[in-house]
Amino acid sequence: TKTNMDIHIQQSILYRLGKGKVTPQTLVLNPLYAKDGFAPTEELLDETRKGEHLHIFDLAKNPSIMFIENVTGLKLAEDFLLKAKIIGFDSEWKLTMVKGQKPYTSILQLAAEEQIFIIDFLKLRAENQFHEFLRKVFSNSQILKVAHSPTGDIELLNKSLINCSREIAFENYVDIALIYKQLFNTKKYAFKELCNTLLGKPLSNFEQCS
Repeated sequence: TKTNMDIHIQQSILYRLGKGKVTPQTLVLNPLYAKDGFAPTEELLDETRKGEHLHIFDLAKNPSIMFIENVTGLKLAEDFLLKAKIIGFDSEWKLTMVKGQKPYTSILQLAAEEQIFIIDFLKLRAENQFHEFLRKVFSNSQILKVAHSPTGDIELLNKSLINCSREIAFENYVDIALIYKQLFNTKKYAFKELCNTLLGKPLSNFEQCS
């Protein structure tokens, strides 16, 4: 079965062969798939489309991105986030193809100013330190949490934790989808629409599976 990655690699190879940049004898896995700078996939595959979509550098001059998969990394994230006044959050769900099996949170993304934390939820969801970390961040009424349509994320986050002593309460958060809907009196408030209207560029959904 071909994965999205396989398809992307094939598209990139075909595009570069057409430009005369690569020969069949020198084909190797393009390093951009290991570290692509979080650029929109459409623009990585087609240089003529550069600048069409919203890029992380459109939002921050010097973004710092940290991947966290252990409790040591959580401590670093906690020290930074608890000093923030506003935190943006989002999560990704692991889809299930088995009847009766429910989806669960796989990735948690938290950002404040120019610092971004991408947390491997699956590796940490049974750790007591992770449960306390979530409680300190999301139950802190002094920190404003901002998200787009977070109801499903919040519900699934709690259901995805293992052996958590009590539910994580979300305090002081806003749904920017509702705010956008009311301000612009529109029924179209998908995140892509919101970005295009407010930031001047659409968000790339090339990698979206839902």
